[in-house]
Amino acid sequence: SQNSVNKSQLQIALQTKIIQPSDDPIATSQINVIEAYISKNENYNQSIESATNQLNMVDTTLDGFANTLIRIEELQKQSMNGTMQADDKKAISVEVQQLLEHLLSLSRTKDIDNNYIFSGFQSNSQPVELVNNEYVYHGDSGKNEINISLGTSVFLNYTGEEVFFNS
Repeated sequence: SQNSVNKSQLQIALQTKIIQPSDDPIATSQINVIEAYISKNENYNQSIESATNQLNMVDTTLDGFANTLIRIEELQKQSMNGTMQADDKKAISVEVQQLLEHLLSLSRTKDIDNNYIFSGFQSNSQPVELVNNEYVYHGDSGKNEINISLGTSVFLNYTGEEVFFNS
């Protein structure tokens, strides 16, 4: 019949056996399951890429923090040398002050969405502030989490409380 020929031509043109779900309900159901699975995996891949970028930023910032602390420790040891001149001690004091300002700047690092990475769930709040010569944390203990596969998630951040105030 002409309908059968038309259908066959359409199947060839579209390179598919199923034009309408009623052509093969079982295959249509299986296709829907597979498409849902593919879509879910694409979402997981996007989550993995996003998590990788975020964690790389956190890692880089923490490396900067650690390197700055190492330098402060070196300067502290140098300053204990009993033979240092006043000018040398003053230079160390100035450098330590600059390094402390750098640490404060690192604590205020933002991600690509302009959120503070160390504020927990308070990502719009500047996490650390210097008030009366004391560092104050304004974030919370919230941990941002993302699913990267079925039943598997990773945390995307450390809170400022963990990083800067936990002894």
